Amino acid sequence: MSGERKKLTVKDRILLYLYRYRNVDPKMVAPPAMTQEGISQGLCLKRSAIPRALMSLEEEGYIESLLAHVKHFRRRRKVYFLTDKGIERALSLYEGIKHMKVVLKTPEEEREVEVKELFSSDVPIGSVLQGVNDGIVNLGIEEKKTVVYFNPPVEGPDIFVGREKEWAELLELIDGKGGRMVCLIGVAGIGKSSLALRVLEDIGERRDVFYLKLDHWTDLRWVAENLRRFLKERKQIIQYSNLYLGEDDPLKESLSMLEFINDHGGAVIALDDLHRAPPDLNNLLRAAKDRLSEWEELNFLIISRERPEFYDVRDERLLGKVHLITLKGLNEDEAKLLIKSGRGGELDYEWVERLLEATGGHPLALHLLKDREVVPEYRKGLGRVEDFLNREILGGLSEGQKRFLKALTTSTIPVGRDEATEYFGIDPGDVEDLLIRGLVVEEENSLRIHEFVEGLLKGRGKDPDLLRRWIKLLVDRLKREAPALNDGSMRFWLGTVYRWGEERPGIERGKIAREVLELVKLLVSAGQVDEGKRLAMYGLWQEGLREPLLYLLNDGRLEGESPQDLYLKGEAKLLQGDFECAQELFLKAWNMAREGEEERMIINAILLRLLEVAERRSDDELYERAYRSLYSRNFSSPAWRHFLSARRCLYHSFRGEVDKLMTKLRSLSEDILSSDVPERFSGAFSMYVEALQNGDIPGAQKAIEAMINAIRMDPIYYLYRTPYGSLTDMCQTALMNMEIYRGGKE
Repeated sequence: MSGERKKLTVKDRILLYLYRYRNVDPKMVAPPAMTQEGISQGLCLKRSAIPRALMSLEEEGYIESLLAHVKHFRRRRKVYFLTDKGIERALSLYEGIKHMKVVLKTPEEEREVEVKELFSSDVPIGSVLQGVNDGIVNLGIEEKKTVVYFNPPVEGPDIFVGREKEWAELLELIDGKGGRMVCLIGVAGIGKSSLALRVLEDIGERRDVFYLKLDHWTDLRWVAENLRRFLKERKQIIQYSNLYLGEDDPLKESLSMLEFINDHGGAVIALDDLHRAPPDLNNLLRAAKDRLSEWEELNFLIISRERPEFYDVRDERLLGKVHLITLKGLNEDEAKLLIKSGRGGELDYEWVERLLEATGGHPLALHLLKDREVVPEYRKGLGRVEDFLNREILGGLSEGQKRFLKALTTSTIPVGRDEATEYFGIDPGDVEDLLIRGLVVEEENSLRIHEFVEGLLKGRGKDPDLLRRWIKLLVDRLKREAPALNDGSMRFWLGTVYRWGEERPGIERGKIAREVLELVKLLVSAGQVDEGKRLAMYGLWQEGLREPLLYLLNDGRLEGESPQDLYLKGEAKLLQGDFECAQELFLKAWNMAREGEEERMIINAILLRLLEVAERRSDDELYERAYRSLYSRNFSSPAWRHFLSARRCLYHSFRGEVDKLMTKLRSLSEDILSSDVPERFSGAFSMYVEALQNGDIPGAQKAIEAMINAIRMDPIYYLYRTPYGSLTDMCQTALMNMEIYRGGKE
């Protein structure tokens, strides 16, 4: 039977999947299952397998797409639905497989059923369609799923040829046990990240993967924050917090998390673009390298243009734990495959040899020049590729195209095609020409310059006009994507609203973080430093963004004596763990601040931070001063009152004052129930208090999950515009403190 089994292609499976939604009107509110992400999850297929299949189906007239309102998402998303032709095709596919028999395997039994029986059941459609190909459907039998954490979310290239030797070597070194650190180095555009991503995608099928793309602002605290998110996705954050308490040093905290990951299943840790990162990342890797003999379940992959500072050839020779792989240009056979994959047809091998000699086998150079004739005056070797491309590629562009490429080097933020025309004045036809030439890449409907081409144009000075255009573009974009930054009534919440903001439906928090940081940089470059500081401050308050603040500190922009500068410098010192200096700066700013509208918000921000400093330094006198001032200043606001009461509860939980904690929690519960807080949230909070009072830790955890669901399902987003998200965070922390305290008592 297996020899005659019909295999469904990805396109077939998409058609059969969407057939279930044939009666949904996408012009109303569409379910998330009809988005690209929903289709990928519903079919249990890699995201990278979906876009090309959808594009092909749309070209063939089987499906259509439109921007629609999607349930649980604030912004419109692209959804896909069947045309009449697509419905006919899906029905035909169904007729061809409905009588096919597959094995249905459950924990209780194993029996043979027809596909049509499964189609009419509640078995996930993705499992049914996979079963058509495999001949078996596993239901209720949980397989261990790996956790693959990528920040930012990236995928390997669509076209990848050659590198079999390097692929095999890299896979052998980092797939499995051993406690190894592999450094993958090479010049820009040589294919380091492409190779690494493909290998990591392969490994991610079998074991957990943690990948970070580094930049000059991604310090150790940022790395530690991402490791915490990784542990959260592995559902191990509470277990880790119980074992490792209160570590303020980001180096020690990162090492303790890596040690925990090693002891609890292991993972592959990949850090890309180390050459861009601050020096303290080398300190982390140097310390990790010294522990490789103890960390048998951790392997590291470090990608850099240069040999990392921590690398010592003696480690490789003596210990066999550290390895260096240097990527060079493609060989002749690999170059032919790459050129043919993009060009097609028969190849002129004499032309290929000239091209290979001119470019040194550099993959990007081969891609850029695959449709051009190579003049005899070529130069040999990778060291001269830049000169060669300057003459052969950039020399043939129009002034508008050159200016647009220069604009793309001014900022790291991708732009849409419409934005390219509106803000930079380039003709759509010229954009298309740049895409055809390969100088610009389009991903997720956004344009970006290729990294290697960017290097040809970098270092030629900032154009003031391009800076102004970029500032206008990002300001307009953030007005749409991050309205909180422009809502004066929301600013004073000091980042507590969206501290867990990556979970907000419809909001791409990582994208907003990059755009805010980039806008701060552009404002500083354009001489608008005060505007940059103000944006960094609002970004910290509303989105919990720390990167713009670190950038201003490292750039020497926080040396003023205004309340704002003192406050921001204090925040930066907090990030660096210098609580004593932060306290001095906050107190000085508090004494200088006046009661103007913006400084009123700064005073609230200062007092909240003083609460945190006082908690960490066990300064009861300072805590009481700051708390009383905050409470009296904001008593008339129920949201502030609830938030501050929750902070007081957290304070009692840190000190192990259980009776005071429970008294305050009961009072807070009564206040919330009598306020205008949505009933779903207030009821869940009451459940939390009751469970905690009864010592029911699992019940309290379920109540916290109910609070989170209440925030996510709030139809008017009231709970997003007020600090109840952070109140929920405090409940979680208080619960963890209670577990620790009671465990210590026992």
